[in-house]
Amino acid sequence: MWPALDSGAIEPQYADFPVSAVLDRIVPEFASVARAAGLELKFVPSSAWVRSDPHLLEDGAAQSHQQCHQVHAARAFAGGLPAPPRRPVDCGP
Repeated sequence: MWPALDSGAIEPQYADFPVSAVLDRIVPEFASVARAAGLELKFVPSSAWVRSDPHLLEDGAAQSHQQCHQVHAARAFAGGLPAPPRRPVDCGP
């Protein structure tokens, strides 16, 4: 997805929207994955508004979560801020 964005093949559709519009859809899925891995996702709702492409934001968050989960059996996060894991996890390269 990101190479297509970088090359201009995908054109972002920017909009102003409450970040909760995206997080409210993806947090339940992330929480389910975290529970399956023996982790707990703690989510703090936000009233913040952002200017972004809501679909790209959701896809990027999901992709980041999936990559981290594949590498180290889940490190749940929301809003781009990592939630502290119950055990040390390094999701770096």
